[in-house]
Amino acid sequence: MNDLTTRFLNNFTQWHEVGLTLIKTTIAIGVLCLVAYLLTIGYIPADISFGDTLFFY
Repeated sequence: MNDLTTRFLNNFTQWHEVGLTLIKTTIAIGVLCLVAYLLTIGYIPADISFGDTLFFY
């Protein structure tokens, strides 16, 4: 049973790392799309603070 638990935890750690990487990649692609869109329409926000970015989380 101990071997089964160890294998499960090792696999869980690997899947956790893969999941985090996918989430980070998705966020990066979203930010790049947003920046590209804002540049396309010619709108560059001037009054964005760090507190405004917390709204998106």
